[in-house]
Amino acid sequence: MKTNKRKTVTGVLSPIRWNSNDEIVEYSVYTENDEDIILRGNNLDSNFKFFKNQKVKVSGNFLSSSDDLRVFQASKIQKLNKAA
Repeated sequence: MKTNKRKTVTGVLSPIRWNSNDEIVEYSVYTENDEDIILRGNNLDSNFKFFKNQKVKVSGNFLSSSDDLRVFQASKIQKLNKAA
């Protein structure tokens, strides 16, 4: 039986897409391994703006993606201290 274990991603939260009103509509986490991971989140999207351009830890699960992009379904996000 396959278990769906929660994963954690750490890196800098960056805006990657804006709408026609210049509002951020999509974010990614840029990891220390030079990997850009696109974030999705139920009720977390509004929280992402508070952590923009800061080092964060995001918990959730990876989603399947048809276009070679890594997409992460976020369930929790928190700011990391600079020393972390």
